[in-house]
Amino acid sequence: MKNAFIFIFIIEKWFRLVLSSEIISLELQYYYDQTLPNSSYSIFEILDKTYVYTYLKVGDPEYNIKTFISMEYSYFSMSSKYEPIDAKDLSQIYNINKSNTFQNISLLDKYYIKSINDIAAKEKFKINSMAIKDLDFIYESNNANMENSSLIEINYMNIGLQILLNDKFKYNFISLLKERKIIDNYNWFILFDQLPKKSKGEMYNLDEIMNNKPKLLIGILPHVYNPKKYNEKQFVQLYSNNFQWVIYFKYIYYFSKNNTNNNANSQKRSLYANRVEIDFNTLLIYSPSLYYTYIKRDFFNEYLSLNICHLYEDNSIEGIFCEKSKNFGIENLKLFPTLYFEYIELNYTFEFSYQDLFLEKDNKFLFLIAVDINSEIDEWYIGFSFLKKYQFVFNQDSKTIGFYNPDLEIETNSNSKSSSSKYILYIIIFISWIIFIFIGFFIGKYFYKKYKTKKRANELDDNYEYLSGNNIN
Repeated sequence: MKNAFIFIFIIEKWFRLVLSSEIISLELQYYYDQTLPNSSYSIFEILDKTYVYTYLKVGDPEYNIKTFISMEYSYFSMSSKYEPIDAKDLSQIYNINKSNTFQNISLLDKYYIKSINDIAAKEKFKINSMAIKDLDFIYESNNANMENSSLIEINYMNIGLQILLNDKFKYNFISLLKERKIIDNYNWFILFDQLPKKSKGEMYNLDEIMNNKPKLLIGILPHVYNPKKYNEKQFVQLYSNNFQWVIYFKYIYYFSKNNTNNNANSQKRSLYANRVEIDFNTLLIYSPSLYYTYIKRDFFNEYLSLNICHLYEDNSIEGIFCEKSKNFGIENLKLFPTLYFEYIELNYTFEFSYQDLFLEKDNKFLFLIAVDINSEIDEWYIGFSFLKKYQFVFNQDSKTIGFYNPDLEIETNSNSKSSSSKYILYIIIFISWIIFIFIGFFIGKYFYKKYKTKKRANELDDNYEYLSGNNIN
């Protein structure tokens, strides 16, 4: 009986291990400098300098630390800056000297992020109600001598999601989770499931975007996370042969008069810069100068001359916004040429219409495509518009970008079966083991009882003595 319970315990542990691969889910928020003046021009600074962040629980005692997410570096680190004390609760500010679980594990002799003063450290983190002790990270030491009593040092965490190089595995957030066997793989993606879909003629508002809270999911693929929405058979991958997340498209183009080449008056504008770097920490799309010049001439010039649309320009970027009025509205934007990104190997063309390339704010339409006036590099930088509309998956280890191609044909009724078949198989195996255990237990009990009865009978036969009548007593 005891052995049977031990066997059941082992099977249960195995079953839980197979089915309970941990998923790291972090709720993201958008951050921008709210001290900027509220004007049409400052809005472009907001669009350009938007950051994605979450919160991690750190240390003992436990503190909530704002954690920035970036695709431009790969380290898991802690950095600090000095901020005014006003309106800050000092008891809620993390300090390495007050944490019982902070460990400095390196000498100040390695160049990690900014200087040789950066140190390797360990600390306790709580992620999704799961406590992780002694998790490695880089502490960016701040050696500034601040004598201003009105400022205090504030620490921030940083999660880097850049493609990994060999020497950066040690202090990478996803690698650390994988090493601890908290997750099974290096996959991650951003899910905009709370952002409502817009019907034709509707626009996203900037406030709607800024208040949206997408999720960063680590250690799982979308078709496993939501098999009803994503089909494994439509999942395709491509390699990013760079340390940045880059896609090289075969053709990028638009039609100058209409959104379709069926119109005899339309003219195809091919753009020869085909390198697209993905970075979700900006709402703007940086385009090559050729596209910006073409689209300004083909669509905006008329409205610029009528003072309906306006140019925004600062020391680094140039952009366009238009006043919403009876002379310029959705019907005008519907004439905006759709932008096409064609990828031959995937057999798919990504399309971006006016709904993807404009945001509405304070009765103004903000054109999300801008140009870097100081750069001569003709390439695309795009993030939010891509990730919001198309579900991409990134893998730091294999250096691949995954995508679900809706044009791939799939078998009817195979959507849920393909993604959940292994779980059904595990359940069948588990139930079968339980049945076999109980059957084996009762069969074993039966034969054991029979064996004991037979043994007892044999023992009585062996110990029985025939006595004479005089010795019965």
